[in-house]
Amino acid sequence: MHSSDKDVAKIIVTREGVIYLDGQQVTLDKLDADIGRRGTTLRECWYHREHPEDENPYENAMKVVGIIAKHRRPVAMYLDRNFTTRAKLN
Repeated sequence: MHSSDKDVAKIIVTREGVIYLDGQQVTLDKLDADIGRRGTTLRECWYHREHPEDENPYENAMKVVGIIAKHRRPVAMYLDRNFTTRAKLN
């Protein structure tokens, strides 16, 4: 079941460190501000990083996860950039 666009932030981080929020390229500062502004109306962050099978995530990927944690928003990890397959965490 997918939520409305208003209560979910769809975040993609490319291998090159480019960040997309809801389909728009953003900086780390813009991501931080947007998640903070949306506050508790943001039910969940959907997160995908390119090549999730890589053992060592790239720098911006870790920074994005840190921003999500800072704002205490739930996060769902996705294996694909279309947000159809959730990662199963052990």
